[in-house]
Amino acid sequence: MFSQDDWPISRPTYVAGIVVSRALNATTETNHLTRNDNYFDFPENGKTALQSRGAFEVKDYYVKHIQSSDNAVSALKTGSVNVLDAQYALETQTSFLASWPSSQWTSYDGFGVQELGFNMLHPIFGTGVNTPLRLSDPSKASLAAKYVRQAISYAIPRDLIIQQLLAGYGNPGITTPVVGNYRTGFAVTDGFNTALTPYSFNLTKSRQLLQAAGFFPAAPPSIWQTWSFAVTVMLLATAVTLAALYGVEVRRNRATRSLQPTIREPP
Repeated sequence: MFSQDDWPISRPTYVAGIVVSRALNATTETNHLTRNDNYFDFPENGKTALQSRGAFEVKDYYVKHIQSSDNAVSALKTGSVNVLDAQYALETQTSFLASWPSSQWTSYDGFGVQELGFNMLHPIFGTGVNTPLRLSDPSKASLAAKYVRQAISYAIPRDLIIQQLLAGYGNPGITTPVVGNYRTGFAVTDGFNTALTPYSFNLTKSRQLLQAAGFFPAAPPSIWQTWSFAVTVMLLATAVTLAALYGVEVRRNRATRSLQPTIREPP
């Protein structure tokens, strides 16, 4: 975007955007912008299209830099600003949203993302040269590194983070900077693949991927897994033997009692 002040007066004004930068107040950190009445008439979202929607009416814009979210909310409450940018993470200001009229704020799928970057030169999850899989098969270094990165992704509880830290205002990320809502199929940026879904929170799958990379080898079978059938057979045999012995003892006792003489006292 170029201001007309950047060009000699004898030359025409060239502006790339929908507004023109007029002045900057360094003390208040406020930038004065004006509507670009020479904005190109694109077939879609050009000057005429915007005017037809009543979206090209504000002439003067004042954009002020406010450092913190709390100060920005205070400025909105006092009326010193009229609109707050979504990048203030207003979804974390739950008390403010509860008190502010619902007709004066909107929720939408925004561009803000929280990313987890990987150092692709790291010997474990970057190049994979130090993974057990690569040490056993040098041709599988990059594959092992991918397994580790996927294992980390499966260990991230995206929905839990959104619910507990963002009060539910958010969507699990898939790819950046191309973002969108996979649930609704809405592409925030062009190129978002609505057929993709985010990694689920699955620690079992995470461990399986780490095992595929050579970590956490499968545990040896337990004693019960190895000998369960034999132990079961022995327990059944013991139970049957005890039951048989108990039956013999009961019958013997009954026979003994029946053979005992009856002794009567003389009259």
